[in-house]
Amino acid sequence: MLDKENATARKGIFMIDASRGFKKDGPKNRLREQDIHKIVDIFTRQDESDPRYARMVPLNEIASPANDFNLNLPCYIDSVSPEDVQDIDGHLRGGIPERDLDALGNYWQIMPGLRAALFTALRAGYCAIQPPPAEIKAATFSHAEFTAFTTTARKLFTSWQTASVPRLKGLAQDGPSQAVHRRYRRRAVGHLQGRTAA
Repeated sequence: MLDKENATARKGIFMIDASRGFKKDGPKNRLREQDIHKIVDIFTRQDESDPRYARMVPLNEIASPANDFNLNLPCYIDSVSPEDVQDIDGHLRGGIPERDLDALGNYWQIMPGLRAALFTALRAGYCAIQPPPAEIKAATFSHAEFTAFTTTARKLFTSWQTASVPRLKGLAQDGPSQAVHRRYRRRAVGHLQGRTAA
């Protein structure tokens, strides 16, 4: 889809490769509600957090001699899942590659001490699991950072639940909730069809 609104003011084209988000329906592929929601949400926010799904492509990249104004998505969005890299040294000599642990960086930012509690250095670039395998779950669940995180998450959820559940239960079966759902869907589809052209 090409969004024509304010096209002259833009310095690039926001591209989305939603080719993997669908439900197989016989010989056809159909977008599910969640697929439509994701597309509209990503487009509305111009969210580039997952460059394998969406990114703003500058016009100079599109006009470059390498692309020659070709608008095929694979030229700009690599949606191929990365290969599972096998570590031969780790297989032969044992150990967990540090790069595999580093890939879980978001978790270690929240619970930095948990990594040190679970893993110890084995040799350069490799770690070993510290607790025996049967005790890993218990060691994780009893760690102070993990319990603090789950307590905070539980409080946030309980707060949301206390505020939201009564309102949600108050909605009639075929009342405002269905109307809101239909209106949102019409707006999402209209956004894709009305503001865009194939």
